[in-house]
Amino acid sequence: SIRNFGMVWPIGVPNGPLYERALRSRQIWQELIDVAGLWHDPSGSMHVAHADDEWAVLQQYAAANAQLRPCRLLDRDAALAKSPALVARELRG
Repeated sequence: SIRNFGMVWPIGVPNGPLYERALRSRQIWQELIDVAGLWHDPSGSMHVAHADDEWAVLQQYAAANAQLRPCRLLDRDAALAKSPALVARELRG
């Protein structure tokens, strides 16, 4: 987690054994945090697209990983509802 500034974020790991190891690592960290009574914020992440090519990549990612990872594609309105702090101008989703 030191490379991610305290975040356990397995999104950049390829599917398969490395992804499973990343999930197990996250589980171990969660167990340690719970036992130690430390504060944490399991908030997830959001990747946004403001250009058509970015939106296409997010659509491809969601389609390829829908059955393998906990991800979902949000359109513009749903993304803004989830995070009103997003820049709405030219937001695709």
